[in-house]
Amino acid sequence: MSCVGLFVDATSDEVRRSAEAAGVGLLQFHGDETDADCAGVGYPFIKVIRVTGPIDATALARRYPRATALLFDSGTATKPGGTGMTFDWSWWPGASSMPLILAGGLTPDNVAEGIRRTRPYAVDVSSGVEAAFGEKSAEKAEQFVAEVRRAEGM
Repeated sequence: MSCVGLFVDATSDEVRRSAEAAGVGLLQFHGDETDADCAGVGYPFIKVIRVTGPIDATALARRYPRATALLFDSGTATKPGGTGMTFDWSWWPGASSMPLILAGGLTPDNVAEGIRRTRPYAVDVSSGVEAAFGEKSAEKAEQFVAEVRRAEGM
């Protein structure tokens, strides 16, 4: 298991210092970082893409060739993620040379359908398992994992 550090448009020095202090093994970039920005810190990374229309995974893999995966989220122009909203799953690409992660508004109620429709490498959840803003619910997290496992059997 590895801790993941999440960053939005932080400087390389800020990311490096934070990653070292926290002992993270993987970085997740949610801002307007380039591949060089992300790779320049010296850690494996996931690049988050704000989905606003159909996804061209081939072009994105060329744009972020050093990413270990691409994560697709439903951020807005003013909020890079954590909106609690899903995006149109019909925009999901069919295949990619890079692992693709589904995020954005996933909850125990919709994650199985999201997995069925997109067949992602992994799913990412945050607000979808909260009892209140910033407060995770063990019950919702358990329900979420149960639904992911159910979807794996589909």
